[in-house]
Amino acid sequence: MVESTLLPQNLGFINGNWVGANSGETFPVVNPANGEHLADVPRMGAQETSQAIEAARLAMKTPAPLEQRASWLKNISDLMLANKEELGRIITLEHGKPLQEGIVEAEYSAGFFSFFSKTLNELKHHVLPDEIRGAKWEVHHRPAGVVGSITPWNFPQGMMAKKLAPALGAGCAVVAKPASMTPLSAVAFCEIARQAGVPAGMINLVIGSAGPISETLCQHPAVRFISFTGSTEVGKKLAATTAPHVKRLALELGGNAPFIVFEDADLEKAADALMANKFRGG
Repeated sequence: MVESTLLPQNLGFINGNWVGANSGETFPVVNPANGEHLADVPRMGAQETSQAIEAARLAMKTPAPLEQRASWLKNISDLMLANKEELGRIITLEHGKPLQEGIVEAEYSAGFFSFFSKTLNELKHHVLPDEIRGAKWEVHHRPAGVVGSITPWNFPQGMMAKKLAPALGAGCAVVAKPASMTPLSAVAFCEIARQAGVPAGMINLVIGSAGPISETLCQHPAVRFISFTGSTEVGKKLAATTAPHVKRLALELGGNAPFIVFEDADLEKAADALMANKFRGG
C-alpha cells in the first residue's frame, strides 16, 4: 500500500471533506509495473456526483475577487513545486512512467497554475475604446458555471491541471473525474488545493466508473461546461448527450498525430524525437 503525506485518505473529495462511496464499494489501484496493490479507492457514482455538483454550485454563490483567485493559483503552483518529488513518485507508482518523467509532469502541472495566476488581469472589466450607437460599452466577465472535468490516465496530473487552472481562475467550481487507473494523483492534487486555501466546494473529486459520473455531469443543469480528454467515440457521445442542454464542451479527442520527417532532417535526431514524443507515457 502506498503511503504519502499528500494522500491523507484515499477517498473522494466533496465540499472540502474526504468521502467514500455511499454504497461502501471500493476498487483497487495497482502499480502497472509490478502488480503491487497501491490502494483501494471508492467506487462513486451518480449520487455522489450530484452531491459534488451541488457543493460546487453553492460554493459559487460566494464569488471570489480576481486577486483572491490569483492567490489560490499561485499557492497551488508553489506547493506543487515544493512537493514535486512526492507528486512524481505518486504518478510513477500508479501510472508506471519513469520517476524523472513523473517529476517533470508535476512541474508541468504547476506551470498551468503559475501561468493563469499571472494572467487573470485579462478578466478585469473594461470599457470598449469606441462608442457603439452613441453609447459607451463595458465588458464584464462572469464564470460560466460549474465545470465537469474528465481526464485520461496517460498524464493524470498534467491533464487535470490543464483543465482546473483556467476554470478556477475564471471563478468556476469544478467536479473532477480522474481515470480509474490513476486516481491517486488527483487525490494528491486535492490535498494540495486544500493546503493552498481553496474554499470548500470549489474543487470536488469523484472517483469511479465513467458511465454514471459522466452521465450525471451531462444531465445536471448546474454543470454548464464539460472538459474531456479521451477517445473520439466518447467525445461524440458527450456531444450528443449534452446537446439538449446546450452545454459548452472542450474536447481533446483521439490524439494520434502523424510524425513528419522532411528530406533535409537529421535522421538520428528525428528518431530520438520520435521515440520521445510517440512512445512516452502512452
